[in-house]
Amino acid sequence: DFRDPKLWWDDRENAFMALIGNRAPDGSGQLLLYRSTDAIHWEFLNVLDACRNEYGKMWECPEFFEIGDTAFILTSPQEMQYGGEFQNRHGNMLISGRYDPKTHTFERKEVHAIDFGYDFYATQTLLSPDGRRIMIAWMQAWENSHSMRRDGGRGWVGMTTLPRELTVKDGLLIQTPVRELEACRRNPVRVADYALSGEAAFPGVEGRCIDMTVRVAVPEGASCSRFEMRLAQNEAFRTVFACDMASGTCTFDRSQSGYPNDMLPVRQMQLDADIRELTLRVIVDRYSVEIFVNGGEKVMTSVVDTPRDAQGISFAADGCVNLNIEKYEIEL
Repeated sequence: DFRDPKLWWDDRENAFMALIGNRAPDGSGQLLLYRSTDAIHWEFLNVLDACRNEYGKMWECPEFFEIGDTAFILTSPQEMQYGGEFQNRHGNMLISGRYDPKTHTFERKEVHAIDFGYDFYATQTLLSPDGRRIMIAWMQAWENSHSMRRDGGRGWVGMTTLPRELTVKDGLLIQTPVRELEACRRNPVRVADYALSGEAAFPGVEGRCIDMTVRVAVPEGASCSRFEMRLAQNEAFRTVFACDMASGTCTFDRSQSGYPNDMLPVRQMQLDADIRELTLRVIVDRYSVEIFVNGGEKVMTSVVDTPRDAQGISFAADGCVNLNIEKYEIEL
């Protein structure tokens, strides 16, 4: 349980730094900070942060970076207790706070999930040449990692997320797909100012390799208790994202997505209550869905095992909403 070193160069130290996952004497995870001038001989500096049996046990795949004056630790706790933001036994966690480079200490401020879907683990970042902080993760959950069906000649198990640009807004970590994806968009389809009440589907709004932005607004004087978006849909299958507009609770349901052995087929995340507007950027690949909510303030990432001929997309509102859609095919 001394593993997963994250290495980076720190100009303030004029040295390499390393953050390594480890188990403390109490059996839970801790993160050890080291320094080296040659990347061969290492000096132990401090325990940067520790679980203390509060968030799971072993903290795998640690990551540390700063954006502005906010420092972030990303890690993947094992054996998490189900509840609140943390819905996977082996999950993901974001810790924000302040880092003092003189004393090599970290002051924890807030703890949140990084991603609220089923499949998001082992996050890592890099700093691009143009200064962007880019994050990528393993799109899989340990508890389901051996459940993917191998029929159909696919010949693979597991994948990674799209790379995501990280920024900070009002102290929150914002995630958006890397801008390079926009160069892969083809064949735009747009639906403008559609008054949705009940169910609807639209010509050309379909597919399994798409980049789609959906904007939902409840008109003045109208009401809507629930909005649904159904992806990868045919007569037998569908994957459903829904938002309870009154409570702000969003759910992702893959109970009909073809995924075998799902113990808890629904994941949820919390937005503000009494939502009047909602923006969703939805990236659907052949066997995955990544949903970026309200400009990337929160994200849900999940694998789906639906047959690829399930191409349908539909929308439903229990009430009245104004719907705008911008959908592109992705070609690489």
